[in-house]
Amino acid sequence: MSTASQSPITGLPSTPKSVSRETTIEGGTIDTEFLGGLIEYLSERIGATLREYGKQARTIGLRIRYVDHFSAHQTVRLTKPTNDERELLAAAKDLFAKLFTRRVAVRLAGVSVHNLETDKRQHELFDTNANRRWYLNRGLDSVRGRYGWNAVFYGKGLELREHYATKPNGLVLSTPCLSR
Repeated sequence: MSTASQSPITGLPSTPKSVSRETTIEGGTIDTEFLGGLIEYLSERIGATLREYGKQARTIGLRIRYVDHFSAHQTVRLTKPTNDERELLAAAKDLFAKLFTRRVAVRLAGVSVHNLETDKRQHELFDTNANRRWYLNRGLDSVRGRYGWNAVFYGKGLELREHYATKPNGLVLSTPCLSR
């Protein structure tokens, strides 16, 4: 006789311990503007995923792999936990400036966040910019939830549309990867 629980299975996904987005760039590129746009897009996707799960990240990492298979990876602890894609992007760009030191084409770019915490953010009393970003992010999430991810792009994300096909849930990246 089985002692297994007879409770119904819920369709809710488990809470992630980390979130990452990475993609392979066919043929590789040394175009820093293109790579910056790709890192921006990956940061946007991570920020949206964190907000969807009600989480904030304390650590961010960037990984690049060159066409000659040399890899570089670095993580940094954020001064305060966040799920704001602009803050994640600033940290990712700083890491990119440190890691992109070779004049060799990059074939893989990836952004990851770790040390996730529950989003317990309260409105900042004196930081009105943080409050504006909070409302902006929620508005973007709402528009994208209703009309699809492609309804709103930041500036560099528009340039990526020239290189990648689009679907309602975002760009169709080469070998996209999501891990939790």
